[in-house]
Amino acid sequence: MASTGEEAVIWQPGGRKVVRRLATGGQRIFNVDVSPDGRWIVTSGGGKANVWDARTGALRFGVPAAELGAASWSRSGSFLALAGQSGSVPIVDQSGRAAGTVRQGVGFDVKGVALSPDGRLVAASVYPEGRANPTLPHVSVWDWRGRQEVRRIWTAAEG
Repeated sequence: MASTGEEAVIWQPGGRKVVRRLATGGQRIFNVDVSPDGRWIVTSGGGKANVWDARTGALRFGVPAAELGAASWSRSGSFLALAGQSGSVPIVDQSGRAAGTVRQGVGFDVKGVALSPDGRLVAASVYPEGRANPTLPHVSVWDWRGRQEVRRIWTAAEG
């Protein structure tokens, strides 16, 4: 599977045959991920995440949000976490309904996201926006249901 910028291309495993193309109608794609059970494919970027049926290529649902980048499924495939430039991490269920949101605050971009194996925690790679923000890049680990940051891991030293 790969993205050409505005479509995701899925190849037959071990071969060169294109099985499916998922066209976004001009929306840029920055991330492609497959659910653990292989049933769903998420494409994200350009202000929206789309979830597709992997077998048929049909669009199941879309999640509009500000400049989305990374997306990550929980191990069970029950939840999908989305990283965005707005400083928030929306989490949706298999139907696209909002399940929760982690907010890093104004002035941050979330570049990457991952859910813990049990789906209880979400880790987000956080970068400050612009030079005026003195906060260093870090990883925030959240109990997303309780909306509490449980750990912050600094990824760079001051100075």
